[in-house]
Amino acid sequence: MSGVFRNYSFGKWIYKHSSISTNADISISVSKNTPNTNIVLYTYKQSAGKGQIGRKWHSGEDKNLTFSLLVDINQLLAKDQFHLNMIISLAIRDWVDKILTDNGVNNSNCTIKWPNDIYVDNKKLLGILIQNTLIDKFISKSIIGMGINVNEIKFPIELPNPVSLSQLTNKSFDLNMLFANLICYLERKFFDYDQMSFSTLKKQYILKMYLLNESKTFTLSENDQSFEAKIVGVTDEGMLMLQQKERTSHFNFREVKYTI
Repeated sequence: MSGVFRNYSFGKWIYKHSSISTNADISISVSKNTPNTNIVLYTYKQSAGKGQIGRKWHSGEDKNLTFSLLVDINQLLAKDQFHLNMIISLAIRDWVDKILTDNGVNNSNCTIKWPNDIYVDNKKLLGILIQNTLIDKFISKSIIGMGINVNEIKFPIELPNPVSLSQLTNKSFDLNMLFANLICYLERKFFDYDQMSFSTLKKQYILKMYLLNESKTFTLSENDQSFEAKIVGVTDEGMLMLQQKERTSHFNFREVKYTI
């Protein structure tokens, strides 16, 4: 199969002392240049990072990893963009699981909250925001923004369920070493998952989904109506599959909310 990525290494690294948003900054960098390599732009002081649906991402100064990756995409149809989401989500989930295991946290319940946040137990460790650039019907480039809670101990009270690597391991991490480790790991994992068939990749993603096969309450975004259902997987297009008794319904992102 043709790979999603044109190449897997990040040949250009950009460090910023501070950033309003790494996704915005890397977009500006691309608009001024025509890079022929993948780029990573990172900071330890981000003031207005964004998550899905315009939500803000909190990051204490010099405590967490906030960065964006610019990657060249190899003729991926826009309708197949969830292929990219699955590769990224699985790769970063694997890295989190390895970091926890290497630091004495065994059997951690590290999962992917659809579409691509990473949870440990019922707490959010990191968020991923993917912004794609299209040429005709193909994705040509993708900007992948991430915020990872690392050494944060006290979070704003309005955040419902955050957790950090430091809280999970009772250790403090060197951000430079951790970040270098992460990028090297992602380069290898992007390659591994990119070589899988779509069906195998999808199976891997479903197996790591948060709340898979558990009866939970969900809420329809359009009318706030609540209902009980089980997450049973995703469609090929990345729609969430919820099962109510004998009926299975499909939902796009933002059409349904978790009630946890």
